Amino acid sequence: EIPYLKDAIKSFQVTSVERTYDVTEMLHNEHSLEVVKPSNLFKLQTTYGLEIDDTIEGQKSIRFDLSGDLLEQKFKEENITYDITIAYDWLRKQFEELGYTHEQGSVYKTPENRKDSEVIRDLIQFSEEIPYVAEAFSSVQITNVGRVYDLTEVANGKTVTTSKKEVYEQMEMKVDKDNSLYY
Repeated sequence: EIPYLKDAIKSFQVTSVERTYDVTEMLHNEHSLEVVKPSNLFKLQTTYGLEIDDTIEGQKSIRFDLSGDLLEQKFKEENITYDITIAYDWLRKQFEELGYTHEQGSVYKTPENRKDSEVIRDLIQFSEEIPYVAEAFSSVQITNVGRVYDLTEVANGKTVTTSKKEVYEQMEMKVDKDNSLYY
């Protein structure tokens, strides 16, 4: 329907998600790296309902959002000229120094397989350095990344795939007789 859009797409990927959990409340309350020691993981699980499983290593993705209103208030308290991009730029620098790659917006991916506690430790380190940025997280999710399917050629119309069913089959997903996905 929008022919020029096909030419503008640089990358189009679909990622299967294995597990996602929200760590926002924990980051607002825990400011010590002590909490990610193996002996304390059970406390995190029970206190915050987190599904931390340090027996599984895998690539992780972190998604977050910041409260602009809260950041503006904190910047004023610190006598810093308010600019929300300062916080996002600072976080990007922190993630990249730890080897994370910037996916898009507020989404970062670990460079290699990591345990849940290692990713949580990274987030708590940010909280220790600039507490008001951590307080401004309105949402933080950690996701175990599954398989990644590159559908750039499909999105750009450069493949012979013509039906949803063929796209799903390329992604090794099952479809029923009306081409709907099922699990």
